[in-house]
Amino acid sequence: MRYISIILILAALFVVSACDRFDHDFETLNFKAELFTPMQNAMMHPEDLSTLMAFYADDYMHNAATKADREQFFHSLYTLYGDEIALEPVLQSYNHHNQSLTWELRVWDTTWVPSRLVAVIPFNDEKVMKVGDAWKLYGNRIADIEQGDKRRLVFETFTFTTCPNCPQVENVLHGLASLYPTQFSYLEYHFNDPLAIPATAQTFGYYGFSVMPATILNGESKIIGGDPSHLEQIRSAAEALIGTSTEIFLEDIQTTFTTGTGLEGSLNLVTQPGFDLADLNLRFHLIERSSETTNSTGNACTNVVLASGKLDVSAANLAQPISFNLPFTGSLPSDAALIIFVQRMPSPWADNAPILNAREIDLAGI
Repeated sequence: MRYISIILILAALFVVSACDRFDHDFETLNFKAELFTPMQNAMMHPEDLSTLMAFYADDYMHNAATKADREQFFHSLYTLYGDEIALEPVLQSYNHHNQSLTWELRVWDTTWVPSRLVAVIPFNDEKVMKVGDAWKLYGNRIADIEQGDKRRLVFETFTFTTCPNCPQVENVLHGLASLYPTQFSYLEYHFNDPLAIPATAQTFGYYGFSVMPATILNGESKIIGGDPSHLEQIRSAAEALIGTSTEIFLEDIQTTFTTGTGLEGSLNLVTQPGFDLADLNLRFHLIERSSETTNSTGNACTNVVLASGKLDVSAANLAQPISFNLPFTGSLPSDAALIIFVQRMPSPWADNAPILNAREIDLAGI
C-alpha cells in the first residue's frame, strides 16, 4: 500500500510540474508585445506597407490567399475607410500543438468619440514561427480549398481609364477577391475607352446606363459612385452574401483556346430535381487579371473583360453537357482567366437578376 501511495504522489508531482512547464512556456510567448503591437504600429503607415508585410512570410498561404493578396487586402481597407481609421490586431487563441494563432483585425472609425468599431475580420489557424528575433505569419498553408456548397459571388463594375473615382472601387473589389479567393470574383467592364468591347454596351444597357463607376452587386443591386459611403455599401454587401449556399453547381468545365478564333468550352450544370430554370442564363467572360493599361491613378487596370458571352439555358437539358463559345481574335494573355456563372435574367432588370453561382478558371498554359 505504501508503494502505491508513493507512485500516486510521484504521478501527481509529474502532472503539476508538467502543467507548470506548459504554463511557463506559454507565458514566454508574448504575442501581444512581440507580434501584434509591432503589427499595429506598422498599420499606422498606409503610405508604406513594407514594414507591415515583413510580418508575413514570403511563402505565406492562407485559404489560397498569398502574401501579395494580403497586401492588396490592406490597401483596400485604407481605400475603403481612408486615413481616419485605426486597425487593431487582437489575439484570440494560440494552439501550441500546431503553433497556430486565431486572431481578428478590428477596424475602428476614429472620427467618432469614442472611436466606433466598424468591422471585425477573423483570421483562423494561422501558422506562426519565429525567424531570428521576429515572428512571421505563414497562414494555414491551404493553397487550394473547395468551394463546397457555397456560391461564388460576382460583382460587376463599369468604368473607364480616366475616371477619377473608379480606382477606389477597383481597389475594394480586388481586396475582397484577395480575402475570399474561392467565394468572390469581379469583372471590370470598360466603356468608351481603349479597353472597351462591343458587348459591354449590351450588358450595361441591361442593368441601366448610368454615370460611372457603377457597380452591380451579384446582379441584385447597383451602387453608383466611389465615395467612402459607396465603398462601404459594396464591402457590406459582399460580407452579407459570403458563405451563402447555392442549389446549382458548375462542374466538369473543359476549355480550349485557339489564337485568332477564341475560347470554346463545355460544362455540366448540376441541380436538385425540380430546380426552376426560368430566365436562367449562362454568362462567360475572358478576363486579363492585370492589364498594361493603367487607370487614373497610374495603377494597372485589373480583371479587365476582354470578351463576354451569354447563353440562354432556360430550356436546356441539364442531363447533357452545355457547350459555349467565346470569340476572341487576340492572343491569350499570360494571366488570362475565365469567369463563368449562371444568372437569372428577367427583363427588365429591377434589382432581380441574382447570380446563383460562378467559377473562376485560370487559363494559363491552356
